[in-house]
Amino acid sequence: MKITVPVLALILLHAAMPLHAITFEESATWPEVLKMARAQNKIIFVDAYATWCGPCKMMDRNVFPDEALSAYFDENFINVKIDMESERGTPFGADYEVDAYPSLFFIGPDGSLLKKKVGLTEAPELLSLGQFIVDPAASPVGQLQIRFDAGERDTALLKELAMESIKLGTPHQEATRLLLLGTDPALVASEVDYFVMLYNAEFLPGSELGAYFSDHFDLLLATYDRYMYEKLSNVLIAHLSEGLEKDDIATYFESAREYITKTVQDEEIRTALLEGVEEVRKSLKE
Repeated sequence: MKITVPVLALILLHAAMPLHAITFEESATWPEVLKMARAQNKIIFVDAYATWCGPCKMMDRNVFPDEALSAYFDENFINVKIDMESERGTPFGADYEVDAYPSLFFIGPDGSLLKKKVGLTEAPELLSLGQFIVDPAASPVGQLQIRFDAGERDTALLKELAMESIKLGTPHQEATRLLLLGTDPALVASEVDYFVMLYNAEFLPGSELGAYFSDHFDLLLATYDRYMYEKLSNVLIAHLSEGLEKDDIATYFESAREYITKTVQDEEIRTALLEGVEEVRKSLKE
C-alpha cells in the first residue's frame, strides 16, 4: 500500500496530538475540594505523589492519559493531584496516611476514606477499581460476584474473581479458598497466578488455608523461595497479633511454635524462627 502525502500528514498529526489525560484539580485547598465534592455529590480521587517519585511519573506518562480511564474518571470523580511535600499537601497528610508514593485515594464527599491503593497501578486496573467504587454491582468484579452468589463454582470463574479482586486490593477469601483447596498443589507450584492468590489470601495457622500452606510448604518453597518465608512471617504476625488482642499470649505463642515446627523442615531456619518468636514473647513480658 502506497502512503500518500496527505495520509502521511494525518498519521504524523495524530501521533503528535497530546492524549487527553485525567483532568486534575491542582490548586484548590483540601477544604475547598471537600466543598466541591459535597456540592456535586461526587467521590474524590486523589493522586498523592512526590516530584522525585519514578512510579508517579510513569503514571502521569502512561496511565492517566488512557482514553477510557480519563473519560470515566472525569465524569465520575473530582480528581485531585497533591504533591505531598508541598505546603498544600500538609493538611491532606494530617488526615490521611501517606507513607509511600504514589498513594491513590478514593474519598467520599464527607471526607471518609473509601479505598486506598499504594504503588504503580496500570490503567485497566485503576479503571476497574474506579468502577467498583462508583457501583460495585455494575463493575467487572461485581458481575463476577453476582455469578458467584448465584452458585457458580467453575474453576474459570473462581480464578477470575480471585485475581480481579486482588487487583482491587480486596482479595476474595472464599473464591481463593475454594480454588486452592480444589487444585493440585503441583499446579499451584507451577502456575504463578495460583501462588499470587495464596500469597494475598489472609489466613491464620488454624484455618484450612493455614493447614494447606503448611502441608505443601516444601513443594511451594522449591519454586517461590523467599516469598514463602515472607508469607509465613505475615501469617505468624497476624496470629500473634490476634493473641495480643485477645490477651492470650501463652496460647497463641505456643501454637505459633507448633506451626513453625510442623511447617519448616530446614533445621537452621526453623531454629531461627523459633528463637525469634521466643524473643518477641520475652520482650512482651518485660
